[in-house]
Amino acid sequence: MLGWLRANITPIKTPTTGSYGMKHVVEDLLGRYVSNGELVAAALMAGYPWKGPFGPNATFGMRKKDVDRVQAARQEQARSAAGR
Repeated sequence: MLGWLRANITPIKTPTTGSYGMKHVVEDLLGRYVSNGELVAAALMAGYPWKGPFGPNATFGMRKKDVDRVQAARQEQARSAAGR
């Protein structure tokens, strides 16, 4: 997952992306279960700016345009699967 984050999500200075929501996006695109802690650890190792923790969650500096793009891919993947 570390490589996937680095390849797909550009870091930004201001943390705005929640780990819990992002973990669902990543697990759908990777096709496997991803724990919130795994996402948090990978994002920290990738060097994303962060704030928190807020319980088990954190907020990371991930470029919104990139997050929106991968969320759109996730939705398209779900639509394609439903059409089969």
